Amino acid sequence: MIQIEKGLPLPIENSFRSVVAEVRKLSKKVEDIDTGATEAALNSLSREVARLTRKDNDESYLDFWAFHLGDIGLGKDITLGTQLNMYVPIPVRITGYTLIGDATGSLELALSTIPYSDFGVGTPTNINGSEAPTLASSQTNQNLTIATWIQNVAAGSVLFIDAVNASAIMQATLVLNIRRM
Repeated sequence: MIQIEKGLPLPIENSFRSVVAEVRKLSKKVEDIDTGATEAALNSLSREVARLTRKDNDESYLDFWAFHLGDIGLGKDITLGTQLNMYVPIPVRITGYTLIGDATGSLELALSTIPYSDFGVGTPTNINGSEAPTLASSQTNQNLTIATWIQNVAAGSVLFIDAVNASAIMQATLVLNIRRM
């Protein structure tokens, strides 16, 4: 049983009372449902509450993916072509990137996606627009606005990272800032 301590300001006490009343109503309904359905319903409710209370600009919901490009210890520049294919199991929104090279040099990457069902037979869609992750005679580059990107990546997609141009860079790290959708 939930008890309300005396002395709380009236608006807070009324809020607690209304929450307690709602919990009691829900408890009565839950008693009539089997355990498996109750757990599933509570999980669904929990996800919905999290979705509804999430703020799009809340940095606590930011996540990232980091990719290492190049062959460690081989002493060769990054080769052109596909560096990585990665399956994307959840829908995400890419919000920016940071690219760091092991030395000052040049590197241009192209990012593209394709539905998993079309992998190997279809043509990937470029998602980085005119703002490709690029090092131009530099060791670092960051873009946190990526206005020309197709930012939403659907669940069940394959993400490709290709090296389009590379010079004097043997290893690089690409970090994509993402938000789970």
